[in-house]
Amino acid sequence: MDLSVPCFRFLDVYSGIFLGGRPALSGKVEQGFSGCIANLTLNDELVEFSSLAEMDVRGSVREGCAHRRDFCSSGACSPNAKCISRWNGVNCRCPHSTHHNGSCTAELSSVHRRPLTLTDDESFVIYRPPNVSVPFTLSFEFRTSRHDVQIIVAEFKQRNTFFKLEVDDGLMKAWLGLSSSMIEAPELHSGTWTRVDVEFREEEVQTTVDGIYSVTSKHSMFDKTLDVLYAGLAPSTGHPSRFDGCLRDVAINAVTLPIDEKGKDLSATRAGQCARCKAFALRTDSASPPTPREDTTAIVKAVCLVGTNCERSAAIQICPHGFWGRFPHCEKCVCAEGFQTQCDKNNGECLCPKFQFPLHGRCVSCECGYGATSLQCSVDGQCQCSGQASGRRCDRCVLDHHVS
Repeated sequence: MDLSVPCFRFLDVYSGIFLGGRPALSGKVEQGFSGCIANLTLNDELVEFSSLAEMDVRGSVREGCAHRRDFCSSGACSPNAKCISRWNGVNCRCPHSTHHNGSCTAELSSVHRRPLTLTDDESFVIYRPPNVSVPFTLSFEFRTSRHDVQIIVAEFKQRNTFFKLEVDDGLMKAWLGLSSSMIEAPELHSGTWTRVDVEFREEEVQTTVDGIYSVTSKHSMFDKTLDVLYAGLAPSTGHPSRFDGCLRDVAINAVTLPIDEKGKDLSATRAGQCARCKAFALRTDSASPPTPREDTTAIVKAVCLVGTNCERSAAIQICPHGFWGRFPHCEKCVCAEGFQTQCDKNNGECLCPKFQFPLHGRCVSCECGYGATSLQCSVDGQCQCSGQASGRRCDRCVLDHHVS
């Protein structure tokens, strides 16, 4: 290296600077931007935007920064609905629903259309619609003040398939099995009703927010049958998680669903509801089955039962996957790409996958050599050496020669 050459010479940008998004090999724009850009400077020199003809412009790019288009000016909503202009679209709000196809007439005509409030550890709601197979459309509305919360889960009779909708740092994320997709929509406003439509098709699932913003997940849904739909800490389910907020107008193919089961109301005990806990003494020195008795030498475990006849165990009150802490005080794991989605459940420390270790804020491979006892290394990258092998990767001998 020539020390007379300034360091910034090696930071030259050869591919240009992209504003608003980066074109991919497929021709599409990755991470697109909708808004205004002003006062761009390079080396303290202001870049002129007045001559767009000299720039490589793609898509809708205009000079100036006009106000957001008023979609309500075209009379998109009926006279008895409130029109709200959004980015790239409009919402027509009735007193008890966000969207409508005409006038606001279907107002709380059914008891199942009334909103539900879930606010505590025992709050949940379960729907079990019979004979619902793909294709079908799930629709509902929700509002919450939480920026990280699971909204609703749809489990199918084929247990390896499920749909989950959640709010991740104020943005909507849709899960289909173990894969997730962010919905390109504005950040949710706290306490504002949001409409969601999920179309389950044979080869894909499309999730649409407020009738404007959508994402499509490719997945074979052929011959899939819906088993249960729920929100909150629903017992005997695969993905229970606390939901703080409100739900309303939960429907399949525009038919409002009746509630099959909901959590215990803390203000009063309703008839036909069972919620009790029994403490079992688990002796550490005996293999005998647990007995509900006092024993100072035993570990006490509380078993809570729910249901009309106390026939089912309540949901395990632990922080869900991707969170750390002690329930109900759960914090979301905040880890960079490359780390495991589940951090340390006690302190929130980000963890690297197997055979990797953290280095300068990212996970790198252990690269343990032939002289190591395993491929796993310590948190500082040191492999466990055997015999005369040495070095971080156990690939050297005592005399600093490479192991052949």
